[in-house]
Amino acid sequence: MAVWSAGTTDEELWQTKLHTRSTDVAEANGQIVGFAMLDSNGYIDCFYCHHNYQQQGIGSQLLHHLETIASALGIRRPFSEVSITATPFFQRKGYGVVTKQRVEQQGVSFCNFLMEKYLER
Repeated sequence: MAVWSAGTTDEELWQTKLHTRSTDVAEANGQIVGFAMLDSNGYIDCFYCHHNYQQQGIGSQLLHHLETIASALGIRRPFSEVSITATPFFQRKGYGVVTKQRVEQQGVSFCNFLMEKYLER
């Protein structure tokens, strides 16, 4: 987790992301419990749901909303780089694995999966 949270201190990067991507935020009891971003090329970034709120439909709602935005923008192939633990969720939503990847973040190497889904027209 420390590897991912280290990137949160780059305020300029986050301002750029927030101003150039469609961002969806889920709230419960006045707290942010999930969020996700969609880039104009169809890349789903920063997909997150707080562990206390998983299995309650929040991730499904976030993903459905991003796919609705993608369709409205004419994006037919949303895609994301998905962790091992999130892969089953995306598979249940119709995403398929394109390739397994070995990536490095702040000197830590790990595996994730490039996944995509073709939206109906």
